[in-house]
Amino acid sequence: MAFYMQYSARIYNIYRKYIAPEDIIVYSIDEVLMDVTEYLHTYHMSAQELAREIIVDVLNTTGITAAAGIGTNLFCVKWRWISWPSISRRTKTGADRRTGRDAFPRRTLVTSASDGFLACG
Repeated sequence: MAFYMQYSARIYNIYRKYIAPEDIIVYSIDEVLMDVTEYLHTYHMSAQELAREIIVDVLNTTGITAAAGIGTNLFCVKWRWISWPSISRRTKTGADRRTGRDAFPRRTLVTSASDGFLACG
């Protein structure tokens, strides 16, 4: 368990490179919810681009594949993350947004261009 907690802390510190601690809600040892609304303007990125940037950083830094869900509020992010059928998670390239199969890590659920919340884990 201590080893798992060490990696969890390392990943949390990666999130903090992008998002201030006050905008990160630790949901469990391996999952956080983030309000990234203001950061999208700061970084000049869409929610999907920011999620991908964070996911790639986690992968490159720790070797662990992360995942992200995107929505307009924290409830929708969590609900969509656990309940959407697999078919609705497909990207234009055919990759499954939740599992990242058939593509580079592409575990991002997107509902609209104005989404500002991420669930990562």
